[in-house]
Amino acid sequence: MFLQKNPVTLSTKRVMTTIIDNVIVAGRPISVTHVARSAIRILTTCAAIGHAAGVAAGIAIQTVQQGSPVAFKDLSVGEIQALLRQQIAILD
Repeated sequence: MFLQKNPVTLSTKRVMTTIIDNVIVAGRPISVTHVARSAIRILTTCAAIGHAAGVAAGIAIQTVQQGSPVAFKDLSVGEIQALLRQQIAILD
């Protein structure tokens, strides 16, 4: 298995629109520079971004069901990462 020595990190802001609240854009259409675009166009990276977006959406739905809705931009990155790690996602 190939592991990149210097992985590219993406901010959660890259998957959120500035036009419409509470919309997550996952995969290739996210907002990045041309340099980062070359890294995210790979299928496994797109899948990882989609996985993270799905986890964030699930957490947001849980906050609504619990009666205290939280916007995507206000979700805890640490909580998203913890749930991804529980699901055996490779983050580091």
